[in-house]
Amino acid sequence: MFANFVFGLNVVLISTVVLDIVFCENLKCLLNNITYYLAVFCKVMQCLLMVLVRKKLLQLENYFHILDGNVTAPEDQVLAKNAIEKGQKILKFFFTITLSAVYSRISGFLFTSGEMSILPLWSPFEKYIFIKFLYDCIAGHFIVLQTVASDMYPPICFLLLNAHLKILSQQLLRIGSGELECHTQSKIAPFVEYHVTILRIYEILDETLSKMFFVELLIASILLCILTTSVVSTSMELSELVFNVAFAFALMFQILPICVLAHQFQSLSEDLADAAYSSNWPDQDRAFRRSILLIMHRSQNCKLILAGGIVPINLPTFLAILRCAYSFSAIYSMMN
Repeated sequence: MFANFVFGLNVVLISTVVLDIVFCENLKCLLNNITYYLAVFCKVMQCLLMVLVRKKLLQLENYFHILDGNVTAPEDQVLAKNAIEKGQKILKFFFTITLSAVYSRISGFLFTSGEMSILPLWSPFEKYIFIKFLYDCIAGHFIVLQTVASDMYPPICFLLLNAHLKILSQQLLRIGSGELECHTQSKIAPFVEYHVTILRIYEILDETLSKMFFVELLIASILLCILTTSVVSTSMELSELVFNVAFAFALMFQILPICVLAHQFQSLSEDLADAAYSSNWPDQDRAFRRSILLIMHRSQNCKLILAGGIVPINLPTFLAILRCAYSFSAIYSMMN
């Protein structure tokens, strides 16, 4: 029911964009609103893609419950707690940035007595300024909530997944240091299952993120170029400037956490292979050695997630986007 409601609101949003394009009086009007068109298009596409992969995303909760069952030692629980707290901080920070962008537009609307629109898109309430104000406020807050929900679940999942990789590494190192007794197949089997569950979650994220993040990456790159150029080379009202800066930071933080955490997953996978190697496996029975070698092999052959099957989701990709935005704004400034 709630999913249908959200889908219906997205249909309304994309309809307002289409109608605004149709009723635009000239090309200048179209170009002035291009950032809003692209932002709304990106959110609607993300919503559609999330609906298509909804069944797979619902599996994540069950898999994380399985992983949580392996977190029993006090030092492991500390790692899990730190990951949860860090996730809450990321969520609050992103929510604050996106909300500040909306409230900068609301402030501009109030200070200019309605001359600056909160959402400069077509609305059936153009003649009724108070109703238009309420409509834009509700739509703006809905976009913020949807943005936080759709953009923050992948980094939060990776944050928890990375914590579980660290926990598994700690557990294997405890075997190596002799803290766990009886290096038998029955003792190593839970670690193998633990790692398999982590990889299953990673596969689901790979399947669901590929297309979704490609759209987000493409739109965010274009918008960052436009916003950076606007801030550097265009004179604007204070509220408009605050909005553009907040919007630019929101776009950067939209893609930064997932790029950093996906990059970190690769490093932690290599650390897991090292931890498995340090578990005194050569002196154990054949079944134990085979299980440890399996963990090492899977850890060392963990493939990168590619957005759209083209662009790797990692830190170098994020830095490349920032360089592109800076270069575009610098070239534009030189031309003017």
